[in-house]
Amino acid sequence: MAPGVAWGDDVWTYAEFGDVVARMADWLRAQGVGKGDVVSVMLTNRPEMLAAHFAVPALGAVLNAINTRLDRDDIRYILEDSGAKLMLADPACCPNLPDCPVPVHLLCDTPSDSLALNFCHGPVPPLDPTAVITDEHLPITLNYTSGTTGQPKGVVYTHRGVCLNALGNVLALGLTPESKALNNLVMPRM
Repeated sequence: MAPGVAWGDDVWTYAEFGDVVARMADWLRAQGVGKGDVVSVMLTNRPEMLAAHFAVPALGAVLNAINTRLDRDDIRYILEDSGAKLMLADPACCPNLPDCPVPVHLLCDTPSDSLALNFCHGPVPPLDPTAVITDEHLPITLNYTSGTTGQPKGVVYTHRGVCLNALGNVLALGLTPESKALNNLVMPRM
């Protein structure tokens, strides 16, 4: 099977990565996340960041990815303004976190870290996104500006808008089933 996602020494096929997404969605559901809820994530370039882009919308919830370089005041403002239900965070981002107005759940820093969340291993629960995504105009993400000219401003994207953008990228880039993409953003582990 062709590799789908790679991070360090770990490599997953697309089917195996789908299991990571299902585990994250199941955990979020157990935290009470449902249709219309905002889930904030403050993560470096790691598999859970990619998984959140599928797991959160699969519940009908809205993904709010927060820039890891923002200062504490802007992070607090975004969490309050977005009405986030909870936040998933990378341990490397902890120095930037304010006294958060929402519950913060840390992801594992290493596979042996048993005190933090690890969606990469364990039983795979069922996941059916078609059960909750019933309207293409439902919000899928809530993104904020960096706030350089005042308070950060939020922009909502819909399922339809994201789908059309993805299809446009495939056409504009001339992607085929043989295409391979390399995400070359390198984030140091702290």
